[in-house]
Amino acid sequence: MARRKKASRGKSGTGRGSRQGGKHSGLGVAAKFSMATSLVVAGAMIVFTPLVYTTVKRVLSDEIDEAGMQAVRAMAAVDYRCWKVLHHTVLEGREAEFADGKAPRIHHTEMEEFRQQRDANRARAKSIADAVGTKVLDAVILDRRKTQVINGRGTISLTPIGAEREFDNVTIQRGLYELKGQTTPARTYTMPIRTVGDVHAGFAVVALSEEKIGETLTKLLGLIIVLAIMFIVLGLIISWVVAQRITQPILDLTRDIEIVADGNLKHRTRAHTSDEIGVMASAFDDMTVSLLEAQELERKQASQEHEIGVARQVQEALFPDELASIQGYDCAGHSDLAGAIGGNYYDVLPLEDGTTLLVVASASGAGVPGAMVVTMARSLVKAVSETVSSPAALLRIVNRLLAPDLRRGMYVTMLLVLIDPKENSVRVANAGHPPLLMIPRGGAKAEPVHLDGIALGFDKGPVFDRAMQDTTVELESGDRLVLCTRSLFEVGNEAGEAVGEARLQALFAKESERESPAFVDGIMKTLARFRGDAPLEKDLVLLSIRRTG
Repeated sequence: MARRKKASRGKSGTGRGSRQGGKHSGLGVAAKFSMATSLVVAGAMIVFTPLVYTTVKRVLSDEIDEAGMQAVRAMAAVDYRCWKVLHHTVLEGREAEFADGKAPRIHHTEMEEFRQQRDANRARAKSIADAVGTKVLDAVILDRRKTQVINGRGTISLTPIGAEREFDNVTIQRGLYELKGQTTPARTYTMPIRTVGDVHAGFAVVALSEEKIGETLTKLLGLIIVLAIMFIVLGLIISWVVAQRITQPILDLTRDIEIVADGNLKHRTRAHTSDEIGVMASAFDDMTVSLLEAQELERKQASQEHEIGVARQVQEALFPDELASIQGYDCAGHSDLAGAIGGNYYDVLPLEDGTTLLVVASASGAGVPGAMVVTMARSLVKAVSETVSSPAALLRIVNRLLAPDLRRGMYVTMLLVLIDPKENSVRVANAGHPPLLMIPRGGAKAEPVHLDGIALGFDKGPVFDRAMQDTTVELESGDRLVLCTRSLFEVGNEAGEAVGEARLQALFAKESERESPAFVDGIMKTLARFRGDAPLEKDLVLLSIRRTG
């Protein structure tokens, strides 16, 4: 019965899943960039407009205040002695007495002088009120009781709004100015009038319109809005053009990616710029080339795996599924492959004359070459085994046929054991293989059966033929023969330590009383435990036959 460990090999494959994708359905990068730029410009204008508006408003307000203060100072420079006829004289308030011309001449002269001075003051007020470009609503002189004594236009009426402000001895008040039934936003500027002796004589008041501020701010706001719209539109156009130039390489790269993603790995991606996008395009092209190479390698590997699978199937056929039974003997064999394909072989061949031929062979090469060589050797052994009567003669014929077809450095070692159950005779021939081991009954030390001989393929005839010889081995009941490869003694563990001859001899002795199937099984399991997780470096072959009768 044959016991053989078959290495299992999982099937690996690659496939392309269905790719869901295509052109984007949202906004493009250029559109997003343009919108973002426009939003930034709009935001800047939103922030900028109130700032400009407030600044201009403040500047205009300061200009009006400056004009108002200058006007009220000019107004306060009137001749305080003659705001009205006979002002500051004993005749003040008696103007009616001189209406008929009966008053004393000096009085009449004095009144005329005062009238002239009063008219001059009124002219000053009117000139201030009528000043071009200043928007002066009125210029007024009030006495100490705040009674109007001089007015440039008419009666001033101001409804105050807000608190008063005082600056450089001028009181500023905002409000609504009423004149001839019309109401105008205005400011009044009030300054006290003092005499030479610093006596408070009255007040100078100037009213300035605020309409200019409103009109200017309205125009400014309209201008800012127009400019904002122009800047936003211009920014949108410019950003769109710039974005198109910037994003064009990205769009080109996107199209290249879509082409490659569709499976065209031969498509080349060109870098149109030297910036980050160009670097990315070059990297993507390198990746595409690598993917193409990987795809080709994958195809080659798949082809190689298929070839290896076929070769493995062929090699598996070399090892018998069940060993032929031999009358008076029990027999078992086992093989462990280090790789997917090995270069070793064993078999038990029953011959027509009633004898049985045990074969163990090992090729010098590993993998497919070794499997091919050992397959050739096996085929030759099976072809000529019925035509010769001795193992040595069989090896000579096989060598003549095999050696011419082997390249330099290739060879096959082979151990043959021919058993005649009728005569209880055992003949052995060895072509460079590790020697046959004989274990006497009782578990004594396994003794090697040394024979001269060189491996098949080293020489095409004469030298090999002279070196090849047979020998006869006597077996008593319970004696065992072991055919194996040298690698059985070289099995190593994770620490790098080999099992060695001493341990294996002890193991042979321990298992020697068991039948061949149990003997082989015990040996291989013990070696597997010793090896642990360490990889198997070389193929293992073990064939045992024990005489039972």
